Amino acid sequence: MQRSSTPILLVLFLCLGVVHTETVWGQERDVDVLVRQLADPTQAEEATRRLLDLGPKVLKDLQEFLDSGRTSETVKREILKILPSLGKKGVALLMDAVDDPALELEAMKQLGMVTGDRKVQALFFSRARKSANPRVRSQALDWLALNASGKNLESLLLELLGDPSPEVRDKAASLVGTLLGIQIVPQLMNELRDAEFKRSVANRGVRLSILDAMGHLGAQDPRNAARVVPTLIQALGVDDERPTAVKALIRIG
Repeated sequence: MQRSSTPILLVLFLCLGVVHTETVWGQERDVDVLVRQLADPTQAEEATRRLLDLGPKVLKDLQEFLDSGRTSETVKREILKILPSLGKKGVALLMDAVDDPALELEAMKQLGMVTGDRKVQALFFSRARKSANPRVRSQALDWLALNASGKNLESLLLELLGDPSPEVRDKAASLVGTLLGIQIVPQLMNELRDAEFKRSVANRGVRLSILDAMGHLGAQDPRNAARVVPTLIQALGVDDERPTAVKALIRIG
């Protein structure tokens, strides 16, 4: 009597299913172990390498760790460092992480390695204006100075001359001088006149940043210097503007 092959095939199918299940479970267990090792400085480098070897298929697990309130901030920051190497989906996770104030600075730092992505550039423009963290705004400015140009950048730099943070204002003033050139001088003069007209303690930072930017512009090109030096000399007669005007004139030489 000929025996049916059905039972044999069924057994083989079940065995293959068990092997697949064990493989998947084993991978998940490995990812769990590797992520936890990220918290140990002596193991973090090797754990990072092994996670990267697993490739984009680990993204779902990494997202779960990022979303979990039980994952330490140290481990989350280490995960962020892995994401730029995991393709567009990894970058998307980084962009989501920016909304977490505790991770924003590290997420922006890692996104700084991404170029040629319009969504990333738009995020840097947004964070330069809206982040509550002045270090993030400054970091965004550094990236945009290297990766953006045109009217959008010009508008941002002029806007950030009035930023609440002295660090951000100083950086914006420096970049106005190095990136924008002589064509921006008339607008700076108009904005300074407007600020002078509305003189107050609140707009002091704006006025000083404009004078600082003029110093950077004048140092870049003699044509710029010829345009801005008279304004700087005039500012010497204003008590709260005098020290900045002196520094700007010394910079021009």
